Amino acid sequence: MYSMNFIERSFELAAERCEDLAPPVYRRLHAEHPETLALFRSEGSELVKGSMLAMAIEAILDFAGERSGKFRMIECEVGTHDDYGAPRELCEDEVSQSVKQ
Repeated sequence: MYSMNFIERSFELAAERCEDLAPPVYRRLHAEHPETLALFRSEGSELVKGSMLAMAIEAILDFAGERSGKFRMIECEVGTHDDYGAPRELCEDEVSQSVKQ
């Protein structure tokens, strides 16, 4: 049986279609915002992208579900991205790309 929570269910469906969501999420992000390519180092960025996406998904699922506090990481990560010079719109877009997949 699948989840009745629509956000959880959308991630379940995405997981059934794609073993690793990071490549299509970041492909789409980089296609829509080519300037983001410069924000990632050339070596090891795939692990960083996967970790960032996993944290974003975990926070989204927490917000949609039990609200144990993990969703508060989004606000913390926005500040971290500010420090790296990433525009806030990109943080919002990264989260929305995760949900769209």
